[in-house]
Amino acid sequence: MNRAWPLTPLLLIAISVLIAGAGNLMYVRPVIAPAALPVVSSNSSQPHQPADETPLLIIVPRGDSGESMRNVLARSPFSPARAAFSRYAPSEPVPAEPQYNPEFVGLLGKGDTVRAMITWNPGEPAQVHAIGDPTPWGELVSASSNELLFEGPAGEKLLKLF
Repeated sequence: MNRAWPLTPLLLIAISVLIAGAGNLMYVRPVIAPAALPVVSSNSSQPHQPADETPLLIIVPRGDSGESMRNVLARSPFSPARAAFSRYAPSEPVPAEPQYNPEFVGLLGKGDTVRAMITWNPGEPAQVHAIGDPTPWGELVSASSNELLFEGPAGEKLLKLF
């Protein structure tokens, strides 16, 4: 007897083929020659000679292939063009402020003519500063018998004798 195939298995096979085909069409496989990729060389004085001329296969989603490729290149730590693909300009390193370890040595004079003796780093000779003089910590504002007050861009700083 010739019986017809049931319709359910044929429908399931057709649906699975359609899903597999649609999934395959969602990805594009562009072929990129090695010469188009950034050159990474340990010695920049030697010209680049590619060892293998076979194309490189990269799988990129279809919708935004250019953006995805830029993201891949931007994430590469070896890319010489990393800054060109970066969203933000690379920031320049900020030099650290010099560190001072001042020591209040003593005062010379009294009243308006008072001078403070300060060693800014251990082993350096003492420097004499009058009130109103610019110092590494800012302007010397006041001097008493046991403390000095400096006012600068970082705010007020207090240096005690003991």
